[in-house]
Amino acid sequence: AIQLIMKYFAATEPGIALAVQRHWDWTANALWFEEIPRPRNPYYTAYFLGGKDAVMDAWRVRRYLTNHGVDENLYWDPNGQHGQPVLDKKGLKALKDWLLAPEPKRTPPSSDSETDSSEWSESENEV
Repeated sequence: AIQLIMKYFAATEPGIALAVQRHWDWTANALWFEEIPRPRNPYYTAYFLGGKDAVMDAWRVRRYLTNHGVDENLYWDPNGQHGQPVLDKKGLKALKDWLLAPEPKRTPPSSDSETDSSEWSESENEV
């Protein structure tokens, strides 16, 4: 069903089709792991992927993320299509739980540290 909606709105609407086909620079919209702030910290970053995504190769993205040590904050639906992992009950609950999670506790630096107290680091969740 979601594929039909995407096809109708993205492929048949003239403005969207023109923008995607003629003006979308795919290479400028690539996001590398090193560019993601706190990529392994489940409080700050979550990944929602569907295995049947028609826009990107989600299996490859999943492998890329797991090769970089992402596991705890990776939500995977092998049968999910583009955007579907956050549209079904399980994915939506995971997204809601992630958004509403309490901020992790921060530990102050030791008294002999030369860092300013405003530069507290996160305990075990720091990357």
